[in-house]
Amino acid sequence: MSEDRFTEETHTSWGGRIKTSFTGIILGLVLFAGAFPLLFWNEGRAVKRDQTLKEGEGAVVSILPDRVDPANQGRLVHTSGTADTRQSLADTPFSVSLTALRLQRTVEMYQWKESRDTRTEKKTGGGEKKVTTYSYSRVWSASPINSSAFKRRSGHENPASMPFQSRTLNASDVTVGAFSLIPSMVREIDDWVPVPVDEAAPLPSILGAQGMRTDGGYYRGRDPGDPAIGDLRISFKAVFSRPCEPDCRPAGPFVRCLCHWVRRFHQPAPDRPSQCGGDV
Repeated sequence: MSEDRFTEETHTSWGGRIKTSFTGIILGLVLFAGAFPLLFWNEGRAVKRDQTLKEGEGAVVSILPDRVDPANQGRLVHTSGTADTRQSLADTPFSVSLTALRLQRTVEMYQWKESRDTRTEKKTGGGEKKVTTYSYSRVWSASPINSSAFKRRSGHENPASMPFQSRTLNASDVTVGAFSLIPSMVREIDDWVPVPVDEAAPLPSILGAQGMRTDGGYYRGRDPGDPAIGDLRISFKAVFSRPCEPDCRPAGPFVRCLCHWVRRFHQPAPDRPSQCGGDV
């Protein structure tokens, strides 16, 4: 048996199986009875949604993005243009700064991960034997893995927390022509491009004595080729100005997109940019 894998067996008698089955039947009946009101409510929503889609299909108006026409106030409109910004986004602790719609820092820590595989075997007399195999592997994860919940904690301890967190910055001033995109629309633009760190700049002091550059990002640990539990790697990516095709309802100088209408009756051609998404 490998030190990172072990097997546990549990046994259930015939009487225990009957008790478990009876409990499952009762729970199933309760869920079955409760499903009817939920189904009725959901069907009502579907009918209302279908009516809204049909209304929008006949009301959409195509406009140019270069100006906001007061005559279109409150109407469903379609336009296309380039989502753009002049705003600089800065991840100050790591000295990363650039003009972009979005900037994301991804922090991963090398940690233990527990996996389990369970199989059930029938026993003579109607009982069951459940065999569970626990295995432990080392992985890169962007969120802390709680090793205190592992079946076998000894030798598989992870740090309790991560010293740095992943983070996403979004520009607050993003426009498509004369229209400003609301924050929820900006968050849906996800054409991420890797952003390598500046090789000539000093290493961020936040990394400490074990900080270094590797693979276009930062690393905190002794050896990137042989990572140890608790080592960190930090990478960056950004979304830059791109063509955008929202179907929108102007609200003053801002754009509110009704995507549940868009997806029903407006499908961009394959050679056209995809829509930005939006806020319902």
